[in-house]
Amino acid sequence: MKNIFKKIRDIFLFIVSIRAEIGLILLGVFLFFVATNIQSGWMFFVVAMIFGVLGLSLAQSLSSVSRLRIVRRFPETCAEDDEITVHLTIYNDSKKPKYMILIQDTFPALFPEQKDEKILIDYIAGMNKTEVTYKVRCYHRGVHRFQKVKVESAGLMGFFSFTRNVVAENDRIVVFPMSYRLDNFILDNISPYFARDDKTYMTTGKSHDFLGIREYEPGQEIRFIHWPSTAKLGKFMVKEFKEIATHSLSLIFDANECASVGSGRDTAGEDMFRAAATLLKSAKKKRYSFDLYVRSGESVIADKNLGEKKGMFRFAELNYDTEIKLEDNMPHISRYIGPLDHIYILRVLPFEDIKHLQALLDKKAFVSVVFFHPESYAPEEEKEKYSELTDVYNAQIVELARMGVSAHIYGKGSSLSRLLAFKRRVGTAKV
Repeated sequence: MKNIFKKIRDIFLFIVSIRAEIGLILLGVFLFFVATNIQSGWMFFVVAMIFGVLGLSLAQSLSSVSRLRIVRRFPETCAEDDEITVHLTIYNDSKKPKYMILIQDTFPALFPEQKDEKILIDYIAGMNKTEVTYKVRCYHRGVHRFQKVKVESAGLMGFFSFTRNVVAENDRIVVFPMSYRLDNFILDNISPYFARDDKTYMTTGKSHDFLGIREYEPGQEIRFIHWPSTAKLGKFMVKEFKEIATHSLSLIFDANECASVGSGRDTAGEDMFRAAATLLKSAKKKRYSFDLYVRSGESVIADKNLGEKKGMFRFAELNYDTEIKLEDNMPHISRYIGPLDHIYILRVLPFEDIKHLQALLDKKAFVSVVFFHPESYAPEEEKEKYSELTDVYNAQIVELARMGVSAHIYGKGSSLSRLLAFKRRVGTAKV
């Protein structure tokens, strides 16, 4: 039934769009009957001119939107707020020229105040091409797909406007989260557990020192699978290498249903992604290794030793996942953590049980927690719903401080660069 109503509506809209043409057709029919009755030659000529112009306009309009091919070129990656240039190359694969073509391209990550780009092309020669460009700002993090390019033409005479949707080659753009500069961002591995002259080499990666074979764990790189042992034992086995000593920053990204509080890109979750991107860029600038722990479905994914580009792709494609609580998986995550690793935990809600952090503290790691307060993102009518979390945050910050864990609250509009560069301490207390 819906399809029937939709077709009726489309027919009605089409009739409304060509009401001037219908008027001319009715006028031509009327003049034809008049000419037949009075047998006037010049009136037959007028009728022929009317229908000839309408027919020529119809044919030209249809021709102008047919056999067009469009290729879109643009930077495949950008960051929020970046301005990029999109190039559209329109190929006329017909021998007939095209006239008065209106091109409308919808940029998928468009700022709310921006409008779809409309460009008028007056002429394309047969078997030729033309290129147009437009500039846009990237609004929202994510992996976006362009829609089809809308091509519209009414020909030279302005009658019978026809529209086609053309699939343009290259329709995927990746928008990275915005990142900020961190001043004096240094991971200091001096702690009560090690002497001050202990040395960490400023080199990332893995050495060539082969240690052995062990069972594969989720999150490990597939390229290290040892296939002969896998075939022999019937389960995935991976090669283990001795890791080169390096400063290591681990990020535990724990988003839940409250991460979506806010509107547009001004949500707690989006600021968490910006904080994650800032930490990644700062770590790679210092040549520190970077590990990421996130939820995926019903499991925890460990991305070890991420490069900057791959890490930014991960932040662009990740969505909020509320199926599992990441804090319940701290014992599993701690298996990947090395002594004196620096750990950032980004989350929205307070911990249900701080004891879950003990597995990380047992590794003598530097642990920092940033709570993204949903109250500062919520609309006025919903702020009271989250206001009670402030006391819970403050109580947990005091308790975390006794454990040797640094913790802070982030509110919308605060300085991420100042917050992420705070002093980290090695946890010593038992809970």
